[in-house]
Amino acid sequence: MAFDGPFPIQPEVAIASYDFFDIAEGTGIKLFNGLAVADHSSIAPHTSQVVKYILSSNNIGSDGVNIFKSGTTTEDDLAFDIDLDLTQFNAPRDIQGTANITVNGTMTAGDPATNHSACFEFILSKWDGTTETPIGTGFSNPGGTVTSGTNTFFLTTPISIAAVNNFKIGDILRLTVKAYTRSSLSTNGGTVKLFLNPVTADEELKLWIPFKIQT
Repeated sequence: MAFDGPFPIQPEVAIASYDFFDIAEGTGIKLFNGLAVADHSSIAPHTSQVVKYILSSNNIGSDGVNIFKSGTTTEDDLAFDIDLDLTQFNAPRDIQGTANITVNGTMTAGDPATNHSACFEFILSKWDGTTETPIGTGFSNPGGTVTSGTNTFFLTTPISIAAVNNFKIGDILRLTVKAYTRSSLSTNGGTVKLFLNPVTADEELKLWIPFKIQT
């Protein structure tokens, strides 16, 4: 029998794109790159470099000379601390599971008679523009151990996100990277350099985030 009435209108479904799925956990894993972009509000003075650090799912290069962040210490201490922000969420998202981050860079010795290494603390937070709420923290192994000159490091660190964290529209996912120097003699420091250039091999910071799939 023919149906003469109006056809029901199907609701629109929001589709999120993920790099791969963890079927058992019901999780979609999304890859983000860390990079630096210009942060001027007007024409820049000569040689002025003002940048902000962001997370992006796009594989684009960092701004000009700002393809790395470095810091120097004179003893075991914090070398630098940066925040990398994703753009505001335009739909609610839930995050839970294990995030993973890979970083690479160099460690330069401060004293040629001492072993020096770079070590990192990674903090994931929900940022609403006013309040920063940590959702998971990870600590790397020491890397780039060197006694004289410069050595490279390649480090992978898991970040456990135990609870389900709801990100509302307008919330921002923030990655805080704290770089430390570590030495066999703690009164000697050194220089840590972290690369932030997604388009060049061995200069990338990559972050994999586990989003809960809505079923």
